[in-house]
Amino acid sequence: MKKIVLATGMPALESIFTHQRFAAEYNVLSTIQKRDDVLSTLEAYRGKIDIIMITDALPGNGLMLKLLVQIKRKNPDLRVIYLTADVRPNDEKRINNLGLLVMMEIFDIVTSSTLSPKLVYQTLKQPATEENVSWISSFMDKQEHHTSKASISVSIEEQAEQTEEIKG
Repeated sequence: MKKIVLATGMPALESIFTHQRFAAEYNVLSTIQKRDDVLSTLEAYRGKIDIIMITDALPGNGLMLKLLVQIKRKNPDLRVIYLTADVRPNDEKRINNLGLLVMMEIFDIVTSSTLSPKLVYQTLKQPATEENVSWISSFMDKQEHHTSKASISVSIEEQAEQTEEIKG
C-alpha cells in the first residue's frame, strides 16, 4: 500500500481517497490544509511517505513554485504529483515555471481544469517520465528561438593585466 500526503485545498479531490478503489491501494497519512504546513508535515513523516499530491488551490502564503522546489530538494526520493490548471501556449511564465519543475525531476505534472477520479487514479498508477512532459521542453525551446540572445564579451587585454598583477 502506497502512503500519500494530500496538500490540495480541494475537499472534493481529497474525498475520492475514501472510495474503495483508492482506499485499498493508498493510505492517506495526512491532509495538509495550508502551504505553511507542507514542509513541517513532510519532515514529520520523513521516510514514511511515497507520494505527495499538491495543487495551486492549497491556501497560504508563498509561491507554489518555490514550495515545490523546496519539497524536492529536501525529499529527493519523494514522488511529487502537481495538479494545476490548463496551460496556454503563450503563457511563457507558467511554461518556464513548469520547465524548472521538470529540471528538478518533478515529472508528474497534470495540467487540467477538470479533475476526475479516473484521471487522478491513472496519474497515481502510472508515474510520469521525462518523456511525458517533453511538451514543456518543446514550448521552452520555441520561446528560446524567439528571444534575443545576450552577448558576453571577453577582453583579452584585461585578462593579461590581471595575470601580471597576480605574478608581481
